[in-house]
Amino acid sequence: MRVRLIAVLLALVAGPVAVGCGGDDGSGAVTVVTTELVPSKHDYISQADGLCAFYESRVEELGRKRFGLNAKDFRVLESGRIVFRPGHRPPDAQIEDFVLNTAVPNFREELDELRSLTTPRGNERRVAAIYDSVEDAVDELEANPQSFADDAAVSRLFADARRVGRAYGLKECGL
Repeated sequence: MRVRLIAVLLALVAGPVAVGCGGDDGSGAVTVVTTELVPSKHDYISQADGLCAFYESRVEELGRKRFGLNAKDFRVLESGRIVFRPGHRPPDAQIEDFVLNTAVPNFREELDELRSLTTPRGNERRVAAIYDSVEDAVDELEANPQSFADDAAVSRLFADARRVGRAYGLKECGL
């Protein structure tokens, strides 16, 4: 009995690993059944927003390095748009290269991580629709990287994703 209690406590401390159950055959053996903990919507949004904030700051940092800019020269808005301080905007060709070789891969990695999160029960289709909308916008951006140089075009590309993401409760994601 004590072995079973310790196994259950260890499973709870270890997170989404296991819960213990098994027969009391006197051998001390415990059968472990893996299970996945499902987050609340609030916890899910916190996880997703944390990932989005990380990826947004990473793109900003990569942009600063790529273009030799400092933090005051540009910023990435929640919509995904990059706003440059007057006189600090790189040429369109450099921006397009950055989009194809940095921003788009970053968006795709971010989406992969977001999709790997355990979704709250009953929210699977709604969350998938948000990320599908983001993926559609990223696909369009990849097909037309010159649109990244146009703030209004980027805003339009991500408008649907932003709308459904905000309606769900996401705050930090550059959706």
